[in-house]
Amino acid sequence: MTLSPEDVIKKSFSATHLRRGYDETQVDDFLDEVVVELRRLLAENQSLRSDLEDCRASRGLGGDTGERAEEPHTLVAAPLAEDDVAAEPAADGDQRVTELTAEVEALRTQLASCQDARAKLETQLRARAEGGTADGADVSGDGDSAELEDLLARIAGTEEELRLTQEQLAQAKERAAQAEARAQTVLQQGTDEQGTGDQGQQAQAAASSGQDPTSIISLAQRLHDQHVAEGESTRAQLVDEAEAYRDRVTSEADQQSQELLRTGQETHDLLVTEGQERHDDLVRTGQETHDRLVTEGQERHDDLVRTGQETHDRLVTEGEQRRSSILEDLTSQQNSLSRRIEELRTQENDLRDRLRTFLTDQLAKVEADRG
Repeated sequence: MTLSPEDVIKKSFSATHLRRGYDETQVDDFLDEVVVELRRLLAENQSLRSDLEDCRASRGLGGDTGERAEEPHTLVAAPLAEDDVAAEPAADGDQRVTELTAEVEALRTQLASCQDARAKLETQLRARAEGGTADGADVSGDGDSAELEDLLARIAGTEEELRLTQEQLAQAKERAAQAEARAQTVLQQGTDEQGTGDQGQQAQAAASSGQDPTSIISLAQRLHDQHVAEGESTRAQLVDEAEAYRDRVTSEADQQSQELLRTGQETHDLLVTEGQERHDDLVRTGQETHDRLVTEGQERHDDLVRTGQETHDRLVTEGEQRRSSILEDLTSQQNSLSRRIEELRTQENDLRDRLRTFLTDQLAKVEADRG
């Protein structure tokens, strides 16, 4: 898919459950799309640079050979016709250069937008990582190792992209040198062909007019000097443009290389720092959790032991009190029963005595009645 800056700006991720941040899979997939689009833009930018170099190298060559067959046979009209024919491809070349330059600038703008979007995504990832640190006291060790491995993989990918970019820059410099060499060769060929064309025009003019040979030779020499001067001027102009373009491309390539190297190093340092901070936070959180659990366990153990001892002492005290109370009740009941038994024994003895007295009296009455 074609990724535009608006897509990067409008991109949204689904919120995760049970923890803050965004869905890691969606973020990784979107970053992969951004990387693919950036690589495509870099390749397209490099191709446009090559086309621009070829266009600049070919300026001034169009119409030097094919249009010479249709030149007029007049010495005065020949230079004017040649200039008109050569002006058209030069104008086309300038227009093409302008279009390519505009496209390159547009691509640079799009690349800058993508880089800004990438920076925003990295900021969101850092925020998600910080949120995960705040809520991740129960994250397992396997997940932490996987996250560290993912950070290391991203670092390796950044270094690989830097290496590829350096290779592309070296290739761009080599193509710039080749373009300069081709420009020198083309300029030399143009000078030779221009000299040959001047001689043909002079011979044709001498054959078609009956002027003095001295005037013809003087006119031919003057035209020759004029064309040589124009060729030297054109050569100097093309050489200056080629050198300026080479210097500009080399400077831009060096600046881009330095910028990419600096960005890659900053990204590498940032990822390493974040990984180390994440590792330290997890180790510190694990140690704090371990200490807290040990402290809570010891406090719970002490509370249980103290509560058990207090319960034991209370039950023993209550048992002793209950035993003493029961013994006192039993002793009181025993004393009461003993007193009651004594009373009953006293009553029994009294009743026995009374019954014995009654029986004795009755026996006495019976004996008295018999007698």
